Amino acid sequence: MTLKTVFVVASVAIAVSVPGRMHAGDDPLDSLNRAIQERFAGIDKFFGLRRIVVIGDTPHQFKPEKLSEESAVQDLRDANLTVALYMAGRRVLDREPNLSSDEPLEIDRRVIFGPIAVTAAAQLRELPHSVDLIDEARIAFQELQRRDRHDFRMQNWTFSARAVRVTSNECTRCHAGRKIGEPLGVVIYAYR
Repeated sequence: MTLKTVFVVASVAIAVSVPGRMHAGDDPLDSLNRAIQERFAGIDKFFGLRRIVVIGDTPHQFKPEKLSEESAVQDLRDANLTVALYMAGRRVLDREPNLSSDEPLEIDRRVIFGPIAVTAAAQLRELPHSVDLIDEARIAFQELQRRDRHDFRMQNWTFSARAVRVTSNECTRCHAGRKIGEPLGVVIYAYR
């Protein structure tokens, strides 16, 4: 073996052994998605979006609460990715979701909410409006019945939808009539 070969093999071994770091071919959103999913794992006083962001924060910004979340966000920044997320609830599946709000010229964001900045709040204005993602959120709910993710592109952004699923009987206390494994909501990650 040449010195060059030893260096390459050693470099690969080191890269593979460093936990939490992205590698070529990895899903860049995997660590973030695992962190987001953990926020939905147990029962607490918050539902839906309130597990991800504090309502009323402006601009809407994801705030890491654990070291694993901070690490996931830092990995995305290190990879020079701009990331935001949206969240769609089951109401998006209504034939004609009621988007009216009590506030004039406002939409009812309980259907789909976002964008929420993960890495760069300054770029929120460049992202599609949440209602522009309703059709893709509907498709995602269907696709996520049998897959782990639904990817698509829109306005120079790549999107990856991941289901928030019923994971235990504990979930059915609030989500009566839902089966384990069924999507309750969809987190849609936007990145570039």
